[in-house]
Amino acid sequence: MRSYFYLDPEELERDWEKIEPILGSVVSRAVHGEFDCSDLKAMAQSKRIVIGAFFDDDGVILLAFAFEFRFYPKKTAVNILALGGKRMDAVFSEFLDQFRDWAAAAGADFLEASCSRGMSRMLAKYGYVDTYRQLRLNLR
Repeated sequence: MRSYFYLDPEELERDWEKIEPILGSVVSRAVHGEFDCSDLKAMAQSKRIVIGAFFDDDGVILLAFAFEFRFYPKKTAVNILALGGKRMDAVFSEFLDQFRDWAAAAGADFLEASCSRGMSRMLAKYGYVDTYRQLRLNLR
């Protein structure tokens, strides 16, 4: 298994056909209009966010995710915008500690994710804790 972070827009373009369906599944189920896959791609190409993928030994993408740095006045977070795919337990068991170490070395104080209840339950297995409840009042 290997990980890859798309920092070059041309490399992202090359693999987008494989990444988009995975992120699209997340966007269609768990995102409430804040962004779509084309927004994620554009933000990654402009270096506002990073898209990463985890591949099996045959080069098949198992999991893809998009994240951004979020700067609070006293803390810095790596915010997971979208995370989807298969074999999450296998990917996390191999890469979560490395990603946490990388994020800390890059200046982050914590990882965070605004997510559905189902994803919240899944991430709780990996040490994520429920910090806030996000509420909305639609204006349009």
